[in-house]
Amino acid sequence: MRLLVLSNESTGAGTSAPTVITDGVPLQRAVLGQDIGQGFTEDVDEMEALVEAVVSAGTTGTVDYVRLYGWSPDAISANKWFPIGGGPAADTGKLNSDATTAYKFEETGTDIIRHAERIRGLREFTRIYAQYGALTNVTRLDVTLSSRGPVR
Repeated sequence: MRLLVLSNESTGAGTSAPTVITDGVPLQRAVLGQDIGQGFTEDVDEMEALVEAVVSAGTTGTVDYVRLYGWSPDAISANKWFPIGGGPAADTGKLNSDATTAYKFEETGTDIIRHAERIRGLREFTRIYAQYGALTNVTRLDVTLSSRGPVR
C-alpha cells in the first residue's frame, strides 16, 4: 500500500484553487525529476481519498468541502489544473456529494471527522492538489491518497 499526503494543514480560512504546477504534489513517480520514492506507478488509476480532521475538544467541527484537482501537462492553457470528478459547475471535483449538506464534512465520532471515497481516472494527471473550504474548530486536516497498486 502506498500513501501520498496531499494536505496536512490547519488554517481556518481554507485554501484557494491551484494555478501553477508547484501548488500540487507529484502523483506519479519519476515525473519532472522527482525522487523515485514519491507518488504512484504510472498504471495506478484508482485510489481512495482519505479525509481526516481533528476537532477541538468539546466543540462541533466541520470542513466546508474538499475538492481535488489534477495537473495535465497536455492542457492547452497555462493553468493546467482540472477539477477531478463530477458535480455541478461550481462544485465539480468536490468530495462527499451525498452528505446531509452536500460536500460538507461533519464529525463522524467524538472530535474526529473521517471520510474515504474512491477516485478514478487519474492516470493522465502528473500532479494532484487538494483544496479545502473553511474549517470550523478543526485543528488539523489531512487529505491523503491511498492505493494498493503495484510498487516498483
